[in-house]
Amino acid sequence: MGRTLTLRTADNQLVSLKAEEAAAGRLGYAYATTLHRSQGATTTRAHLFADGGGRELAYVAMSRAREGTHVWTVADGVGQAREDLVWEWASERRPTWAIDTGLPDPDQVDRETMAALAVTDRARVIALAGGQARLEAEALRSALPSDPAPKLDAAAAQLVRLRQGRAELEAGTGAHRRTPAGRAVSELRNARAKLRTAEDTAKHGRSWRDRHAARRMLPALTETANDARHDWDALVVPALQRLDVELAKVEAAVGQLTAAAQGHREVFEEPAHRWLEAASTYGALARGLDAYRDQLDGVCRAPVSERAAPARLGISSRCSPLAADGYPKIPLKAWRELRVKANSAPTTKFTPEVVSALMTMASPESAASNVVRPLRRVGLIDSDGQLTSRGHKWRLDASYPEACQEILDEVYPPDLLALTDDSGSPDPQRVLT
Repeated sequence: MGRTLTLRTADNQLVSLKAEEAAAGRLGYAYATTLHRSQGATTTRAHLFADGGGRELAYVAMSRAREGTHVWTVADGVGQAREDLVWEWASERRPTWAIDTGLPDPDQVDRETMAALAVTDRARVIALAGGQARLEAEALRSALPSDPAPKLDAAAAQLVRLRQGRAELEAGTGAHRRTPAGRAVSELRNARAKLRTAEDTAKHGRSWRDRHAARRMLPALTETANDARHDWDALVVPALQRLDVELAKVEAAVGQLTAAAQGHREVFEEPAHRWLEAASTYGALARGLDAYRDQLDGVCRAPVSERAAPARLGISSRCSPLAADGYPKIPLKAWRELRVKANSAPTTKFTPEVVSALMTMASPESAASNVVRPLRRVGLIDSDGQLTSRGHKWRLDASYPEACQEILDEVYPPDLLALTDDSGSPDPQRVLT
């Protein structure tokens, strides 16, 4: 007879399970929890007691397990259970928020509808539209294909280090100078040099005495060179072979990552463009909401760009005071070289350390004050050094003019632009006038 497992339930009922019913794939320790508490959790298998909640909670419940989810419900039969679940899981249970009540759908609103709303209701509509745009932008960004450029940079740097290490090992210098292998290289080099000198003297010495003395030294010097070669074979050759194997692996990885980076550029642009549009819309709506808040508080701030804002919402600004702490100035060399880097590796974090290394600047502090901080002030990178939606426009040739125009509209007031010529350089005649 097979073995059975007897369980006592909370109401003192006894349940017997046969061997196959108590196998590891069917039975294990577990604790019941609510659907709300289980959000974000992942399990191997899950059992759901279906007791209402609508399709939102059903999605949460059915997406927790990696292998499978078993649904338990109360019904007269399988057919009724299926009908009950179809009806229950087709029902929407999203709560209605107070902000939804009495407001037009942001997707249906136009300029005339916005104009007829009170200022507070306009701000609420923009907040709703902004929330939708932000969610869309986040979803699109999470769907962007991963960029192999950071891995390619790391592999290329490792390849340079390995090649340098191999060259130093062959020469017995650098990190290998005081190692047994490094000393073997040095001793073989010195022994061969002495042997060549003795051989040359034995053939072409000035006097018979010099040639005779050199010939007498040749056997001992030859033996010393042979011993040094034996040590070199025992210590240096295996290390070189190990480096050659590792070099071959890294070179192959660099080749694969280079091909992947080229393919990534082809598939990255279209979803990236969609993400840029969504992120730009969200940014414009957020600035519009700030403008309405400032209007309610009677505060006048610097102008914001209206290029990315949906025209149907009628977002605008009316004030342009000069910046109190000056306007950002970015060196032309940094502007060009960092844009090239951003185009080839969009996920690069432009931190002071990275910019200092890329631009061969004196220190990270200099890079922070002269490059990183101005880039952040014009909205090309965020506080972590990553490209913003404007930064991605800036790196692409197709949207580069739009990014530059946004910077001009948002950062530099007309009063300042009026003092420059067509190239953007200060016009002395205009300044003096």
